[in-house]
Amino acid sequence: MLSKRERTLGLLAAVALGVLVLNAYALQPWIEHSRALSDKAEALSLELDGAVNQIDAKKSATRRWREMTSAGMHVSRSEAESQLLHAMRGWSSSARLNLVSIKPERSYQTGEMTELVYHASASGRMDAVARFLYAMETADLPVHIRQMQISTAKAGSDELTLDLRVSTLCHTGEPAKPTKGGK
Repeated sequence: MLSKRERTLGLLAAVALGVLVLNAYALQPWIEHSRALSDKAEALSLELDGAVNQIDAKKSATRRWREMTSAGMHVSRSEAESQLLHAMRGWSSSARLNLVSIKPERSYQTGEMTELVYHASASGRMDAVARFLYAMETADLPVHIRQMQISTAKAGSDELTLDLRVSTLCHTGEPAKPTKGGK
C-alpha cells in the first residue's frame, strides 16, 4: 500500500504527464493551426484590399478614358492633328508665346492607338513659356511632351527659345498590322 504522500506525488506526476501530453497533442497543434488561419486571413485581407484598389483604379481609368475620348480622343487621324494644332496655337496665343513652327514627324501605332508626333519651335519670355507648358500639361487633350529643350536667345536676357517634341493619340480601332522586316 502506498502512503498518502506517495499517492499525492503519483497523482501530481500523472496530472503533469497529462498536461504535457495534452499540450503536445492538442493544445500546441491547435495554437499553430490558429496562427496559420490568422496569417492566411491577413494575407487574404491584403489580397482583397489590393483587388479593391485595382477595381477602383480601373473605374478611375475608365472614367478618365471616357473624359479623354469625349474631350479629344478621335478616331480620325486628321481630327486629332487638327485639334492638337489648334490647341497649340491657342495655348501659345493666350500665353503670348511666338509659335515659330509646328512640323509633323513620324507616327507610331501600338494596338488600336496611333501616336502622332510633332516638332514645335517657339520663342518668348520666361513667363510665357511657363504659361504655355502649364496649359499643355493641364489640357484635357491627350498631349505628351516627349522631349523639350529650353535655351536663351541672348545671354542675360529673359527671351527664351523652346524646342519641343509633342505627341497626341488617336484611336484607330484597328490593331497594328505587322510590317515586313519587323519594323
